[in-house]
Amino acid sequence: MTSNGILGPEASLWTVSAVQEWLDKEGLGDHTYTFQKNGVDGKALLALTRSDIKNTLGIPHLSERKAIAAALDKLRKSQGTEESCTPRGAKASGFQAAPHPPSPHSPHARINAALSFSTTDTIGNSTSSLEDIGTSSRSTDSVRSFEAPLPLDSEMDTTVLRELIKSLEKCDGPVFGTHSPLNKPRNTCSPQKFSPREPTTLASIPQTRSLNAHAKAFSTSVLPSSSNVSRPPPPQNPAAVSPRNARSMYGISSTLPVPSAPTVDLAALGLRSVPSAFGSMAEQKKEMDFLERELERERLSLKDRSPNVRSMSEQDPGVTLPRGSPVEPVSSRSSRASMKGVQKLLEEAKQQEFERLQKVAHAQRRRSEEKYQELERQSRETEERQRRERSLREQREREQQERELQEKEQVRARESMAQLQRAMEARERVEHRERELQAQRAHDEQEVKVRADRMREAREARVQELRERAEQERRMREERVEVERCAREARVQEVRERAEQERRMREERVEVERCAREAR
Repeated sequence: MTSNGILGPEASLWTVSAVQEWLDKEGLGDHTYTFQKNGVDGKALLALTRSDIKNTLGIPHLSERKAIAAALDKLRKSQGTEESCTPRGAKASGFQAAPHPPSPHSPHARINAALSFSTTDTIGNSTSSLEDIGTSSRSTDSVRSFEAPLPLDSEMDTTVLRELIKSLEKCDGPVFGTHSPLNKPRNTCSPQKFSPREPTTLASIPQTRSLNAHAKAFSTSVLPSSSNVSRPPPPQNPAAVSPRNARSMYGISSTLPVPSAPTVDLAALGLRSVPSAFGSMAEQKKEMDFLERELERERLSLKDRSPNVRSMSEQDPGVTLPRGSPVEPVSSRSSRASMKGVQKLLEEAKQQEFERLQKVAHAQRRRSEEKYQELERQSRETEERQRRERSLREQREREQQERELQEKEQVRARESMAQLQRAMEARERVEHRERELQAQRAHDEQEVKVRADRMREAREARVQELRERAEQERRMREERVEVERCAREARVQEVRERAEQERRMREERVEVERCAREAR
């Protein structure tokens, strides 16, 4: 980028004055004072972010910030730096994202596979099973937080975002351990090559390992999609299920020490389209009711399937039940109890299992209500905190706008004073010029007057000279006329005398002739 002024080809080498010239060239001359006050040079100009424009430079209006950001993008493209110097997460959240290694699994993988577990292994007589189930609910909520990426707004305040992340981390520990950078689009994730694992069962792990630990271990694995995993439908007639069909239907191996309970699909328990842990309260309550209905349905299914366990023991003597099981093998008790006693034991086992499941349901419902109330309280606190922060932010923006208006008024006042001073200086220069012109005019008038006096004197002298010459010529004419008159009179006198002389001579001649005649 070149210019006729002080702009150079390298924007990183620009000075503050060069940045001001660039702002004037881009039509952003109103912000030159702000950039100059903050000492923004070329290197700082290329490193500016939207958060810096809003918070550091204090430009509250969105249209002005967008205009500056567009001009910066245009400048970066012209300089050959298409990518922004800030990470993607920093653009959305307003603060620098911490570096972390890439996730080995897909950050948006859904937990859709079926989780098989044995009812006799997980539901015991102690209260630890209830605690495990409550902990597993919290772990499940943590797993569900991976379901939908967190939508972020580019204008979200950094304080609100930090509070939101802290609230999310309260849900059974940090939930962003393997998450990708914030606000990263789903289509930008690099494809991960993975193979689906076999469904994990709690019967294959020690009983001392709680369901919470297993759920956490299960949440870190990438499982196949729910579209590829089909949930076996419950049998219409539980009494018609044979041991072979039960083993093929529920994946029970003949070598297992205990027959497994029916497979419980996590998708059927609400993980197929569960919102995040901090969704709306109505959705959370609806989800809790759905889980209770599923638990009741599974309990009824287990009650209906209890006689099948006895028939499996009779038809397959190789299958033995563990100690503490509600049903003992018929082969070990055939010599000591009759069929009526077995039926009584089955009824007692059903009643005990019903009571245990009822306790589990009540405990789950109580924990769900407590969690619902806690979420409501956190939501109210979050709304109140957001409202206070919004009011504080609006107050800061108003104060910033007032300061900007005061600064603009001061700038306008300084500009007005400068214009007034320039006008006074121009007026003084005009008055000085007028005085000089008046002095020049007076000098010219004096010179004209002197010249006029001289011309008048010369004219008068000329007139006097002409008068004297005319008088002299008149006298000369008079003298000439007098001389001519005298000469004319002399000629007339001479002519008269000559005429008189000729007359006398004629008279004498006549006398002489007369005398001669008389003499003759």
